[in-house]
Amino acid sequence: RLDRAILVEALEGIRFDESTLRETAWDPLQVVQVAGSGLFALIAREATPWPQRGTALVHRVAGLPALLDGARSALGSLPGRPVSLLHTDTALAQLDGILEQVDEGLAVARATPDGGLGLADHLAALRPHAAAALASYRRALEEEIRPYAVGEGRLGPDLFRQKLRHTLASDLAPDELVARARHDLAAVCAELVRLAREAGPAWCPGAAPPAREDELWRGAFDAIAAQHA
Repeated sequence: RLDRAILVEALEGIRFDESTLRETAWDPLQVVQVAGSGLFALIAREATPWPQRGTALVHRVAGLPALLDGARSALGSLPGRPVSLLHTDTALAQLDGILEQVDEGLAVARATPDGGLGLADHLAALRPHAAAALASYRRALEEEIRPYAVGEGRLGPDLFRQKLRHTLASDLAPDELVARARHDLAAVCAELVRLAREAGPAWCPGAAPPAREDELWRGAFDAIAAQHA
């Protein structure tokens, strides 16, 4: 029953994303985040041996042109919700990071014995195609999308409430969530102050106590970090 409930929640979230929210139609940043995180996870997290991660990386880099082309086609396809200017500008600012991830993967492959089992050669051959696709997507955003990107990007109360429910898998109302967060923030800050006062004499000997409590625990953090980064 628990597994079924989790699965149903996931399916409801997918249905909401695909039929109601449809972020890919008005948020150019979506594809940047999908591509960037998809490459980064394979490069930075050694969850599986390099041959598996490197092979997956090759396939994902090879798929970048189709991914970006599909993203471009979807933008502006939702009547009544224009493309968000804020998300467009943020996507343009972060777009170069995707190619940086490709280069990082190529560096990892080249540093692996035998060129990462030949994967370095595959990535090197794919890099120009990925770079061209990213340049094309940038031109499309700058010349075709941005001049008509008049959306503000905010979801509004109703959509935000729905997205929050699917994100948290909870029926907590936004106001209740904020109230809980503020309560927890106060409790955590009080504990930080208590610990900082307790540790302060050992880590900041001779230092006069600062007037503000946030400066108190920040000073303790900085003193500890100087020896335990």
